[in-house]
Amino acid sequence: MKVRKQVYFDQDTEKDLREFAILMGKTETSIIREAVKRYIQEKQKEQKEKENPLYKIIGLCEEGEKDASFNHDRYLYKKDKD
Repeated sequence: MKVRKQVYFDQDTEKDLREFAILMGKTETSIIREAVKRYIQEKQKEQKEKENPLYKIIGLCEEGEKDASFNHDRYLYKKDKD
């Protein structure tokens, strides 16, 4: 079920929205819904990160060495395991 909301835009934003909708081949309302949904998701993610600092470490190790769990001594102490 969709609920009706009414918003007001300044003339420049309204013009940009209209032109963007034409360019993308979408309706203005679908663009607004998508933008609001994405904005809320980003803000919710930011809030979760503030509440739990462990969220900040997710993805930190996506680059670099892939075998650090096995060869941690080599990377931490610059030597091989004995």
